[in-house]
Amino acid sequence: METANIQQALAIYRLSDALIPTAVVGNVMLHPSDRWQSNPNHEPHQLYWSGFHSQGVSSIDAFDAVEGWDACELQLNGYLSRNPLQSIDLTTTQKTDFVSEVDSIKSMISQGLGNKIVAARTTVMEKRVDESSLWMSFQTLCAQYPSAFVFMLFDPQEGAWMGATPERLIDWEQGNARIMSLAGTLTQSQENWTGKERSEQSVTSSFIREKVSDLGIDPTETEVRELEMGNIRHLMSDWNFPLDRLQLHSLIDQLHPTPAVGGYPQEWAVNWILNNEGFDRGLYAGFIGVESSDFAKYHVVLRCCKVGSNGYQLFGGCGVNIDSDAETEWQETAAKMQLIATYL
Repeated sequence: METANIQQALAIYRLSDALIPTAVVGNVMLHPSDRWQSNPNHEPHQLYWSGFHSQGVSSIDAFDAVEGWDACELQLNGYLSRNPLQSIDLTTTQKTDFVSEVDSIKSMISQGLGNKIVAARTTVMEKRVDESSLWMSFQTLCAQYPSAFVFMLFDPQEGAWMGATPERLIDWEQGNARIMSLAGTLTQSQENWTGKERSEQSVTSSFIREKVSDLGIDPTETEVRELEMGNIRHLMSDWNFPLDRLQLHSLIDQLHPTPAVGGYPQEWAVNWILNNEGFDRGLYAGFIGVESSDFAKYHVVLRCCKVGSNGYQLFGGCGVNIDSDAETEWQETAAKMQLIATYL
């Protein structure tokens, strides 16, 4: 483990299968991705996270951890009294820029350079934000999305973030692992799945099979089904397989970022995003997870926003392939951002 410029962070989260939240405060520890080691003796819980652009993984070396609504609210108030929210840059993606990006991606795909790139954009809500409004939003997100991993993270490097993400990156328990293959989106007003959405989900599933098979493991996939969250639906399946705990972090390194948030082929798509998207995704499309001695639960950071004293910057993305329509993708990203914006 390497550390540098150790600063204090706070995380408050509600696991997707939990009824109450947990708050953890402590020093941020930085782990280079090639020396990120599993510790089977996590007690009680260890939180890890990494942004989309990050080359390493962060964790909290906790000196205080509490559970329960009242206790977590007290931790939030105390932390923000010592570390007030800062203002953030409230810039939004222009529609003309987004349409141009989608068209450029489609042109590359038509030339046979790749299969898919996830185009993302931002929008903002300008308003006064304090600990009271943040806590109310967190509680509401927990109530509205009981199956989501809901979190607030105050990281001195990445800033303040909040989200309610439905997508599991990987779950591990008692030697068995499960990966969610989630890709392809329709709003409730759109009736039928098309080849475009089915192709997105198929690409993500093929990628997962490839990475798990590289470990010498033969995973099994469930039938493709729908996952609903608010006004949108996704196609999804689960991959199940045995996994040694010591292989967990190396597999996460191979999976992240998956085609569901980056594209395919992985390296080609991610490099294009880093060089052409025009903004820093921060934690959006990164991952966040909780480990104990008995389990590990990691989620992709979706349905999220960056938080500032002057408002919120929201993020949304869409998988662009040869069948994409720029206007439809613009509306899809708007629907995804609205899932959290409604409760801010």
